Amino acid sequence: MRGVVQSLHGKVVLITGASRGIGRALAVALSRQGAQLALAARDRAALAALAEELGTAPLIVPTDVADADACRRAVDETVARFGRLDVLVNNAALGMQGIVADMSLVDLEYVFRVNVFGVVALTQAAIPHLRRQGGGQIVMISSILGKRAVPQTGGYAATKFALHALSDALRIEEAPYGIAVTVVCPGSTETDFRKNERQAGTVLLTERPRVNAMSAAAVADVIIDGIVHRRREVVVSPFGKLFSALEAVAPRLVDRVLTRTYHKKRR
Repeated sequence: MRGVVQSLHGKVVLITGASRGIGRALAVALSRQGAQLALAARDRAALAALAEELGTAPLIVPTDVADADACRRAVDETVARFGRLDVLVNNAALGMQGIVADMSLVDLEYVFRVNVFGVVALTQAAIPHLRRQGGGQIVMISSILGKRAVPQTGGYAATKFALHALSDALRIEEAPYGIAVTVVCPGSTETDFRKNERQAGTVLLTERPRVNAMSAAAVADVIIDGIVHRRREVVVSPFGKLFSALEAVAPRLVDRVLTRTYHKKRR
């Protein structure tokens, strides 16, 4: 897919987690580019308000991505409305804090249902349509924590690592059908995501640092560039790129820095 550049005007894009944060910013930006949107989230009222703001008659699909049947319905309703699906953006996610030693398995299972099983259900529902029409794109909104976990994020990071593994396999499996797979790794973003995350175990640091936090709109612009160019992976922030590069070449150094920072803050 290298070198391919596509216009998003008229493309049908299904976005999960579209009612707030990065998903909402994506919907606004894609609407300006002339995409036809299907907006999925649990909050019907927030979706309706967004649809009114956009003024482009998007499809509203109230969806709990922890429910596999609801995920399949979201895809089916999108295709029924627009006749096709060009881009699936798996954006909906739930955060979780807590050290591994005592994290709640009940909470961990639920976060996997939202962040991983929901993504699989949506992707499986979309693939037959994408194959039939000769191609399309699946976008996984991961996290820089999907490339390197930090203390208190082990459970959440595990779900994002899972998206990378799924994407690596999916990209090869679906290449003959013209289906591109893009993984996006945002860093700190100015949204309410952390306010809504689950406290699923001991939290020793109540305020994790935000390094070079970006606005949701700025993150959305980078994601759209990745979609347009059908990139394999997009690491969104400059700090994320540095952090990822350090982890690749000097993981023990990253261990030492995180250990010193984490335990210093605990005292």
